[in-house]
Amino acid sequence: MSEIAQAVDRALLTMIAAADEGPRSIREISETLGISTTAARRVVITLHREAMLRKREDGRYDIGPRLIRITEHLFGRFALRAHPEMAGLATRAGRSVILTGFRADSAIVLHQVDPDPLRLRIDYRTDYSRELVHGADGLVILANLNAARRSRLVLESGIAGLERRLAEIRSAGHLLQRNPVWGELPCLSAPIVDENIGITGALTLVGSGLDDELDAWVDRTVGAANAVGRLLTELTRSPLDEHEAEQG
Repeated sequence: MSEIAQAVDRALLTMIAAADEGPRSIREISETLGISTTAARRVVITLHREAMLRKREDGRYDIGPRLIRITEHLFGRFALRAHPEMAGLATRAGRSVILTGFRADSAIVLHQVDPDPLRLRIDYRTDYSRELVHGADGLVILANLNAARRSRLVLESGIAGLERRLAEIRSAGHLLQRNPVWGELPCLSAPIVDENIGITGALTLVGSGLDDELDAWVDRTVGAANAVGRLLTELTRSPLDEHEAEQG
């Protein structure tokens, strides 16, 4: 591998690690890349200079503002792809449907669809963000993150029994949160998973009376989330993957 290709490879792996596993120290980056701390520091300095990474107060490095701008562009495409499934679920259920993504360690509301814009409803405020440990959608995302990142966030939260609860969410494939978080309404959330990059967000049905015919609402919400996941998988599939499939 040429020096240029090696440098690009290291930079990409560093950004992927920061995005998938959260803030990383230079030592952790060196271990991930299998290089010396001196070489890892050079990679980090370059990415920090280009605003692809930012240095936190604790000395670790997280995704930077330029990478966040790229992410926000993808969030718009995410919402566009999800809208038809969200509208269908909102109409059938007569309840609001919320699309949540995540950036770093925060859940972010990306889109909301309501069954009737004239009805009194709770507005979830697009771009509203909070920690992943709060809210049904955040917990569903957290439950499906990779083990290393999930364990770190659980440890930092200090919430007793959280890891056990997350395991139950993964096993069930959804979460019905009866204790109200926003608007004094319960939420039913299901994960949105892209086959290429893993967990990408959550789809949440919001409204009272979800316990009535719960199995039907679970099936519909999970089905809509799975459909959005398949659409995203098509969006993120590499042309090389399609070529290999044709050759196969």
